[in-house]
Amino acid sequence: MRMLLRAVPILAAGLYLLTPSTAEARRGIVFIQTGNTVKDVGALPPDMEAALEQNAGITDPRVGYLHDRFGVFWLDVWTWNGQWCIYAGDAADVITADQAAQLLGTSADKLSVPFWYRFPPLFVIIVVGGTLLASAAIISKVRSQGETPSLAAGGEEPPPE
Repeated sequence: MRMLLRAVPILAAGLYLLTPSTAEARRGIVFIQTGNTVKDVGALPPDMEAALEQNAGITDPRVGYLHDRFGVFWLDVWTWNGQWCIYAGDAADVITADQAAQLLGTSADKLSVPFWYRFPPLFVIIVVGGTLLASAAIISKVRSQGETPSLAAGGEEPPPE
């Protein structure tokens, strides 16, 4: 149980460090986050990037996934309203999934939303941590009752050796 309690903060810190996030300039510590953000998906083809930079003055445009979010301590708990987009800095223009697939050089049926949009990190931590804590509590209760769970079919006691 102690080992499990030590693993949860390490897992949380690891997921925090691996989660891409947008920079937000605010005063003080932010505990609750809401609003929208863009998860980077990939680069535009060089010819399209050059055309946007030359004609519209947009530097370093990329394909992303724009979505709303709710988070705590810089980790998303819930995400919704996801849309494909072309973005640069804080500006984003929504595009269709077919357009995103074409820009990324794949087909629309092979295009998938970013992992951290589908499974927000703090939600994953809560589910995995809750499952581990519940499992540890069940194992602890079974051990304290002096019973050992049987793996034999039908729940019968295994034959003595």
